[in-house]
Amino acid sequence: MTENATLDDIQLSEPDDSALLRLRDISAGYGKITILHGINIDVREGEIVCVIGPNGAGKSTAFKAVYGFVTTSQGKIHFGDSEITNNEPEQVIQHGITFVPQGRSTFPQMTVDENLELGMYLVRDKARIRKAKERIYEMFPRLGERKTQLAGTMSGGEQRMLEIGRALMLQPRMIMLDEPSAGLAPVISKQVFAMVKRMNEDFGITVFMVEQNARQGLEISHRGYVLEAGRNRFEGTGQALMNSQAVQRLYLGAGH
Repeated sequence: MTENATLDDIQLSEPDDSALLRLRDISAGYGKITILHGINIDVREGEIVCVIGPNGAGKSTAFKAVYGFVTTSQGKIHFGDSEITNNEPEQVIQHGITFVPQGRSTFPQMTVDENLELGMYLVRDKARIRKAKERIYEMFPRLGERKTQLAGTMSGGEQRMLEIGRALMLQPRMIMLDEPSAGLAPVISKQVFAMVKRMNEDFGITVFMVEQNARQGLEISHRGYVLEAGRNRFEGTGQALMNSQAVQRLYLGAGH
C-alpha cells in the first residue's frame, strides 16, 4: 500500500454540476423515518463510483432514492439534462439507468438467452433484441457458452453475471449495482469485481454501486463516498479512501 492519504485527499469537495448523476442535498426515508440527511453524490460519465459505510448508514436508501423506490423529501436528483427526483422506476429506466438489486434475481427455470431477453421486455424489434444479446455475449463470453442453460443450474457468480448482462441489454448510460458481492464466496466476489472493472474499462459503462465489501469495492472504483448515519463523511478517489488511516480505522479494519 502507498503512503497514507492526507485529510485533504478525503475531505468533502464541492459538487460537480457537469457530472452525469447529481444528488443534491438529498433527504429521504420510509414514512416518517428519515434515513438520509442532506447527502451529495456525483457520478461522472465513464466512472465507477462506490458508496460504502457501516450498516444503517443509508447506502441502499441512496440507491432507492435515485431509482424511485423511496420518496425524496428534500433536495434534487439530476441525470444528464433531466431532473428525476421522485420519478417512478419505469421513468428512471427510460432516462437510461438500469438497476441490479441485491440478492438473486434471475429466473431459474428460464435459459440464459430467455433471461437476457427479459431485459428488453418492452421492445418488440427482434433484430434490436438479437443485436443487444450479441453485444452481451461479446462482453461476457461465458454467458454465450451457456445461452441454452437454465439459469438456476448456474453458479452464483455466473448468475450475477447474467443479472448484470440483463441490465445492460437496453444499453443504459449508467448501471446501478446494489451489493454485487452479496452472498458470494470470496473467490467468486473477486471474479465479479474483475468483471465490473472490465466492462467499465473495455466498454465504457458508467457504474454506480453500493458495496458492503468496502475494500474490494474501492479497489476498482475511480471515486468513493463514505456515508455515516445518513450523512456524507468522506469522499475521494478509491485509492485515497483505502489509504486513509481514518477510513481504515472506521470502515476497513485498522492494519489491513
